[in-house]
Amino acid sequence: MCTEPPKEPDGDCGGSIQHEVTESSITYFDITATIAPELPTWDSGTGLGQGACVKTKDMSKGDNCYASFLSMSAHTGTHIDMPSHFSPQAMLDGKTAEKTDLGLLMGPVLVIEVPYGSNITAPVLKALDIAPEATRVIFKTDSTSKGLMQRTAFESSYTGLTATGAKFLADNTHIKTVGIDYLSVGIYEECAEAHMELFKKDIMVVEGLVLEGVPPGWYSMTCLPLKVLGAEGVPARCILTEYLDGNSRISDEDDDDLDMWSDGEDLFQEGGYYENYEELY
Repeated sequence: MCTEPPKEPDGDCGGSIQHEVTESSITYFDITATIAPELPTWDSGTGLGQGACVKTKDMSKGDNCYASFLSMSAHTGTHIDMPSHFSPQAMLDGKTAEKTDLGLLMGPVLVIEVPYGSNITAPVLKALDIAPEATRVIFKTDSTSKGLMQRTAFESSYTGLTATGAKFLADNTHIKTVGIDYLSVGIYEECAEAHMELFKKDIMVVEGLVLEGVPPGWYSMTCLPLKVLGAEGVPARCILTEYLDGNSRISDEDDDDLDMWSDGEDLFQEGGYYENYEELY
């Protein structure tokens, strides 16, 4: 996984790279998987392959520009599932990519680390004690520590929500968007069932996130889907930035769940989020 910006492009299909935008001094985590031949795809042992992005014009061969043709599943890499993915009625109701409420995919998000080796069941969710004010959550599981988004061969033993876990989340929290660090929010054996429990409550699902180097805690998320007519899922570009409450920094004086932002300049000097605290103001 990428834990710091590469010195040279290397075709890596990882994400979770910290970038600093010089103009505004904003640092962000890019948690998007790179679409590349070695990217894992659902139930495939060989990954995405070479045909997903084909050069149709090549200046080195005498063409007047470079141009590419993209051909891949709507559920490739980091992508968003709409409620129509597993629901004929939702498809009829137009709950598809072009009509997505983008507000659900922008704003405060809580990144939660799931205990190693544990699927996300109802008891696990109770123990995680998701903050009641949270409306967006990203589960960082052992799929990240195992580097599953970096393995070309699909791994069916990834960690995800069980069907009962998904139902508990939908029925007992205010969550409207769920993200996870592999290709399905639901475990392999209950993939459809877990999705359907979430979609009953119109919960958005973001899959294939790359969370290496992202500490748990509160962030501001921007995760925008391609606007494709009638699509039940589409690739997306997702980033995390520091979560600010209005014009002031969140600290542990405001909320005990936001401790990661409370250490000020020392945290950033030790490899945390912003390299220079003063540049925020």
